[in-house]
Amino acid sequence: MLDSTVIPQKAQEWGVSEQDAKYYLSGQDIYYRNAAGAVDQIQSLLDELPDGTPRDYAVLGASFDAFTNSAASIALNYDYGAEYDSKGTITGYTYDKPLSSALDLARTGADR
Repeated sequence: MLDSTVIPQKAQEWGVSEQDAKYYLSGQDIYYRNAAGAVDQIQSLLDELPDGTPRDYAVLGASFDAFTNSAASIALNYDYGAEYDSKGTITGYTYDKPLSSALDLARTGADR
């Protein structure tokens, strides 16, 4: 979600390649760096641990970490494209899927 949402927008904004935008953002945004690390950790866990409940819980924890850090990075770096009416009231968002995911995460956290 993060690389397909934030990176293309930042690369265009900064006038750099998407790879360069990833490199720059990982140095500037702790949430982006943590999310990328959690995704790498998930693959390592799947490759190195035997099948079973302990591995499943480890992957689940890393997945939560990746998702929450991705949502935080998107909140800091992404323009959801708010749409306004003539009175200045927000009537919608051009890019509502990332916003919806972030709000769902917040709702889940609040329910706990």
